[in-house]
Amino acid sequence: LPDGSTIRDLLRALGSYGPVDELLEERSNVKILVNGREITYLDGLETRLKDGDAVAFIPPVAGG
Repeated sequence: LPDGSTIRDLLRALGSYGPVDELLEERSNVKILVNGREITYLDGLETRLKDGDAVAFIPPVAGG
């Protein structure tokens, strides 16, 4: 992806590898982090990416 692409652009690009519909919802249970910061505290799905950014997808975990 070119510099300035958004998380939404990244998810759309990843969609060619498998379903990402849930991740495109603002209320997704999966947390998305950019450089260790949750995108909720940045610009959400419109968070801009630059070369070298680390993006992590954290699924919900339950135990007991």
